[in-house]
Amino acid sequence: MSELTLGCTSRLNEGSCFATIQTSAHNVGEAAFLRQQRAIMSRTDARSVLPSIRCSTLVMCGDQDALTPRDLHEEMAAAIPSAKLVVIDDCGHLTPLERPDLTTSALRAWLQS
Repeated sequence: MSELTLGCTSRLNEGSCFATIQTSAHNVGEAAFLRQQRAIMSRTDARSVLPSIRCSTLVMCGDQDALTPRDLHEEMAAAIPSAKLVVIDDCGHLTPLERPDLTTSALRAWLQS
């Protein structure tokens, strides 16, 4: 597996990140993985509806996210009225797994604001 697939970038070998992803992939199985990939590839681009979002919105990403890069998160946050963008340092695509404490702190701060 490549870092692009896993999303853990430089944190791939820290703690249980790799083992958790590997176990999850095994548990999901090949058939479900293929269904998930087909669904992702065929979903409609919904960026045009982002300006219609009227609820409080947090857009969060890792600064090393190779699957959905920061610039796309910035685009989404800019399109949503009153959205807040949080970028987690030294983190890839899986913010809750890679940086659980920072992810939780960001969510708490956003919920309390």
